[in-house]
Amino acid sequence: MSRPLLALVESDALQRACSVDAIGRTGFDCVHFQTVHDLAAALKQGAAFQAIAIAVHPHPAGALHGLRSACRHIAAATAVPLLFMAHHTEIAPLQPLLLEALQATAAAAFICTPLAEEELQFRLDLLQAGRTA
Repeated sequence: MSRPLLALVESDALQRACSVDAIGRTGFDCVHFQTVHDLAAALKQGAAFQAIAIAVHPHPAGALHGLRSACRHIAAATAVPLLFMAHHTEIAPLQPLLLEALQATAAAAFICTPLAEEELQFRLDLLQAGRTA
């Protein structure tokens, strides 16, 4: 029996390695994307995932606008759980984007990185049940 697929968008190599490890222990296999635009393109070509995790990092203002647009497209293109992630030291500059993304998507949640396996499992379970924490 194959394991469910989680699309992981993470541009930082160290964070990605840590996240893939934690996600794998929850029973998901990861398909990595460097950017949300890469994920959006894969979804447009018919890729299917049981969950999506998007690591958000501070970027110049123009890049955040592009990120907002891509996240809206991803949320509209799929009904799978969407988990936004950020390192606790990066939350302050990202708060407006994260609040907007969480409010615009019914099955979305947020988690700090590095990922705590128990919290990750709990949030994925809640999202798959159609609720957010």
